[in-house]
Amino acid sequence: MKAIETRIKSLVITKCGKTSAIMQLGKEMNMEVVKLNLSQLEELGDLVGFPVKEFQISNAEGKTTWINETQISAASAKGYKVVGKRMSHAAPEWIQGKGEGGFLILDDYTRAD
Repeated sequence: MKAIETRIKSLVITKCGKTSAIMQLGKEMNMEVVKLNLSQLEELGDLVGFPVKEFQISNAEGKTTWINETQISAASAKGYKVVGKRMSHAAPEWIQGKGEGGFLILDDYTRAD
């Protein structure tokens, strides 16, 4: 842990090679590294995911869960009723299928729109 703290402190001081250092640290720690160039993202949805409608459904026993719009017909056929609605965000492409833990690098933020 001390080696990590030393590297992080040196990153703040030198202000050069930060991305490369984090990429190397992820490799050494066997952790996934995701790098997003913010200046290349077209829309906010590319970063946070696009908005989607979700519906809370409930069965006769009171069990509830959230589903998306395309699943309503199938749930209704099984006896579920819609009891709530909300707006959420679909997982952006860069996060889908990723495991727990890792590093997220938000690069080029000063050139982002």
